[in-house]
Amino acid sequence: LLGNAVKFTEHGEIVLTVELAGDERLHIAVRDTGIGIAADRLHRLFKAFSQVDSSTTRRYGGTGLGLAVSRQLVTLMGGELWVESEEGHGTTVSVWLPLGRGEGG
Repeated sequence: LLGNAVKFTEHGEIVLTVELAGDERLHIAVRDTGIGIAADRLHRLFKAFSQVDSSTTRRYGGTGLGLAVSRQLVTLMGGELWVESEEGHGTTVSVWLPLGRGEGG
């Protein structure tokens, strides 16, 4: 998630936030001030080998697997991953993960 933020943010900032929500959930968010994504293209982010825009593939590289694989892993862990973005104004990728209790917890 940080790699994508760095790749698509030439100027501005990238902020990583990690918060414990009670004893049961972990919230991770990566917010950037990069190129952003148009609302009508957000659904393509989670399709394997798909790019939001073919011109970004040429300019920024990548295979279109990062967020697709990340979402699958998060889902397998019982969590959620979603993206909020506005073209030209940056992107926030958020993850909620349940925290399981270990032995003796």
